[in-house]
Amino acid sequence: MQIGFVNGCFDELHEGHRLMLAECLANCEYLVIALNSDRWIRKKKGPGRPSQDWRMRMWAIYDWHVDLRMTNRGEVTPIAVVPFEGDDQGLLMHIRPNILFKGYDHSNLPIFYRKVGWKKLPDGEKIFEGPKIHQCQHLPGFSTTAILEQRNAKAERVVPDAQDLPG
Repeated sequence: MQIGFVNGCFDELHEGHRLMLAECLANCEYLVIALNSDRWIRKKKGPGRPSQDWRMRMWAIYDWHVDLRMTNRGEVTPIAVVPFEGDDQGLLMHIRPNILFKGYDHSNLPIFYRKVGWKKLPDGEKIFEGPKIHQCQHLPGFSTTAILEQRNAKAERVVPDAQDLPG
């Protein structure tokens, strides 16, 4: 069985995320989606993120997957969504995926991704050389940061400053 592994924030699940996940599903038989923790996202992206907590992001992914299954009459690669701290080599060693899927903007893999692999058995047989790296395609125009910035700009235009109120 070809087990795939992808991780990310998946905050504000958008078309770019959905197409990336669909590409992952098309290239494995079981997909583990490691969803970065709220703490890790705040540390990496700042205090305003994530815009949705871990549970909401997890349910957004499962809802999308259910819709996909209904559209494709149930013939869709199964998934599991698990918590991830962003650099959890132990999780990767436990899952031992055959394929690591990376987003277009993550071409420089952290060192722990390159080290994941099985050892040679005493008889010399190699059971696992490490996962194949699959760089997912980029869909221009979709970015969670851009979506949130756009939303904030609209909110600022809609809500007048106190000095602009009649009074």
